[in-house]
Order: sequence, then C-alpha cells, then structure tokens
Amino acid sequence: MTIDVEGLDLEVLESNNWEKFKPEYILIEVLKLNFNEISNDKITLFLEEKGYQVFAKCVNTVFFKKKTT
Repeated sequence: MTIDVEGLDLEVLESNNWEKFKPEYILIEVLKLNFNEISNDKITLFLEEKGYQVFAKCVNTVFFKKKTT
C-alpha cells in the first residue's frame, strides 16, 4: 500500500480496517526526518502498534514491513 496525501497520511492510516486489510508493505512519504528521527514519528508509532516496523528509507519514502511472528 502506498500513501501520499500531503499531510493526511495518519488520518488515512487510522481510517483503514486493520482487521480486514493488512498489507505486507506500506510506503509513506515522510518529509524532513532523517532515518534516526523516524522512530519517534507519530506515523511510525501508529504502525508499530499495528504490527509493522521500519524496513528502509529512500529519500522521502519510508518503507514499513509487517512483522513476522
């Protein structure tokens, strides 16, 4: 799933039905944060609660991967 809605990314994530739709990867545009700052971002914290972890960052896109159990 790729999300780029100019500042409304968290709202889009919150509106998802996580019981029904849980993609393997989520790509989100995160501006003005370096790789070390991503862990404290509210989007990252939300996705960690949903079972995702930061997988990679490429310029302004952060890749989240569903954690394996």
